[in-house]
Amino acid sequence: MNFNDNQLFETNYSKNDCISSNNTINNLWNWARKLEMFGIVGIFVLLAIGIITSISSAKTVEQVYSHTKETFSASIFIVTLLQWIIYAFIEYCSFHAVALIISAIGNITYNTMVTAKASLMTADPISKKTAADSTQSDSFSDTASANSYPAYSRAAGKNEWKCVKCGRINALYVGTCACGQTKMKNKQSTT
Repeated sequence: MNFNDNQLFETNYSKNDCISSNNTINNLWNWARKLEMFGIVGIFVLLAIGIITSISSAKTVEQVYSHTKETFSASIFIVTLLQWIIYAFIEYCSFHAVALIISAIGNITYNTMVTAKASLMTADPISKKTAADSTQSDSFSDTASANSYPAYSRAAGKNEWKCVKCGRINALYVGTCACGQTKMKNKQSTT
């Protein structure tokens, strides 16, 4: 697909469009909730198995002559039950960790989408005219028309710098403009 600079900024998003999620994000969050619930169910299943196993391993049956004698060892019961509690805890932690990772991926995807849509919603549209067609008389028009980049009509703000080569507005932390002009060369050109 080929896009020109004007097509990239012509999308109009409302605030509701920006914060609405899509099916992929909803599916990620649903998977995270299901895994969390599966981990909780697993705890109860493992604890039930642990109780049954602990009781059966703590009971001993001795047969002395014709009499049978049942004994119950509390220490064996507690040790076996603690093992199953640890198994249940490890099982829940593993499901919880996977659910957190999936939920984090969903949140990152959602936040990236919202940020991208919001930036397109608040971005100044690029002028439909090229700098050669523009009647602006600022010092950047001659340079922009020579390089045939689109004209950017607004001035740089407090935390921004304007490229002398293409006229693009860049944030202060950006070291090189999209056209290839570095911030240092830009400062040298303007002095």
